[in-house]
Amino acid sequence: MKRETQLEIKKLLMTNVCDCRNSYNIPEAFMIFADREVENEQDLKFAATDFCAFLFEHPEYFNVDSLQDLCFAIPETIMFFHAEIECALDPREKSEFVSAVRELLVNGEKTKTLDVGAGVIPLGSMMLARDNSNISAMDKFRISDGLIQKFNVTPRNEYLTADTDVGGYDMLIGNTPCGATIDMIKAAVNYDRKYFIRFCTCGLPQDKEAQRPAKDWMNQLRAIDPRIRIFTSKSHYRPHEYYGYVGPVPDKEVEKIILSANNIKEPKFGKKLRDIVMEIFHGRKNEG
Repeated sequence: MKRETQLEIKKLLMTNVCDCRNSYNIPEAFMIFADREVENEQDLKFAATDFCAFLFEHPEYFNVDSLQDLCFAIPETIMFFHAEIECALDPREKSEFVSAVRELLVNGEKTKTLDVGAGVIPLGSMMLARDNSNISAMDKFRISDGLIQKFNVTPRNEYLTADTDVGGYDMLIGNTPCGATIDMIKAAVNYDRKYFIRFCTCGLPQDKEAQRPAKDWMNQLRAIDPRIRIFTSKSHYRPHEYYGYVGPVPDKEVEKIILSANNIKEPKFGKKLRDIVMEIFHGRKNEG
């Protein structure tokens, strides 16, 4: 890590009161780290672990009054933050979805595409943008708009609603966009846009008392958009996958595209933060 980055993070943590209400300033510190240290996808892969390991190495930077915070709450907050960022940077499920989207973009890189619920770090959007200059990402991000733009992605740092203007896009995509799912479909209907969604159970309409499976939500989805076509599949990571698609590609071709994409298996990367923390701990113990 550059010396300038360390000093700026140290200044942020030491000059601002840290407590659980502001997550001990960890998100703000990560944004500084990412802006200064991330230049390419390789840097991005290890950003969560490198940043959080640095915080574990320097607990003295945290401006807290409580020893309990320093010993328990802050380490726990760092680990939760690390899990959030590492999940956003895990390429495995994103590779499947991105592969399918590439096949469904009928006009290729000319298709103006909005990735809804792209994640706190829009890795899927960045993967699509390797060969497509018309990708936009929408979510509340943990990295700056400027850094996202370095990866050829146009950021929209906001949550989508049913009234969001999506008229400037040809297609909406969503890789398990959670709570934005229904609003995404409504927005697509309002502007007569194509879309492709991999559903997640937390974002679909459901009967809480009956606890109905995802396949029984089809009628509710069709009530919102009669054009929608539902596809089922499975992947290396989930036994049941559900997709919604509105576009010109025929059903049989969509099924082949999804099946082919779900055969992609990409290994998880990186050294576990837990192992690095233990190395730090044992190093301090030996020094003592």
